[in-house]
Amino acid sequence: IVRAVVDEIDAASQTELDAGRKSGVLRPFESTPLCAPVPDPWLILSAGLNYKSHLAEMKGTPVPPHPAAFIKVQASLTGCRKPVVVPSRYANHVDFEGEFTVVIGQTCHDVTEDEAMKFVGGYTIANDVSARDWIPEVHSANGTFDAIHAWERNIMGKNLPTFTPCGPVITTADEIPDPHNLQLTSKL
Repeated sequence: IVRAVVDEIDAASQTELDAGRKSGVLRPFESTPLCAPVPDPWLILSAGLNYKSHLAEMKGTPVPPHPAAFIKVQASLTGCRKPVVVPSRYANHVDFEGEFTVVIGQTCHDVTEDEAMKFVGGYTIANDVSARDWIPEVHSANGTFDAIHAWERNIMGKNLPTFTPCGPVITTADEIPDPHNLQLTSKL
C-alpha cells in the first residue's frame, strides 16, 4: 500500500503536487507530526548496562557478566520530534541516551543465537530519557534491599509519559546488512 502511494506521488504532475500541498495532504517530512513507528508495541525491552563507555561514566559500576534489561511502559512512548514533558518536581537532572532499537517482527521464544536474527523485522531509534533526580539512593544504598529498591526507582524514572521518543521510521532488516556497523548520534 505504501509503495503504491509513493508511486502515485512520484507520477503526479506539478499541478497535482501543488494542490496536494495547498490542501495539506502533502507536507514536508520535517513538519509532519509523527507517532512512534510501532504505536502499540506488545513489549518495550531495553538493554541496561550494555555500553562500556556509559559504565565508565558511572564510576564503580562493573561490567555485568550477563546482559541486563528492563521494561519501559507503553505510556512512555511518543513520536519523533515530539516534546519530552519534564515533570517540574524532577526537572533538575533529566538525562537522555540515544538507543539503537531492534523491532522484533514476529513472535518468538527460546530461540538460539543463530536463529535470533530471523525474527528481526527492522530497526529504528529511540531515546531512553531518565529523571535521574529519582535515584540518589542508587549511589548511597546500603545493603541488598536498599540497592534493589533504589534500582526500581531508577526504572520508574525512565517510564514517565513521553520519556521514550521513538522513530521517525522503521528500516526493514534487509536494508541494514550489518546492524553492528552503524553510528548513532544524539542531539539535544
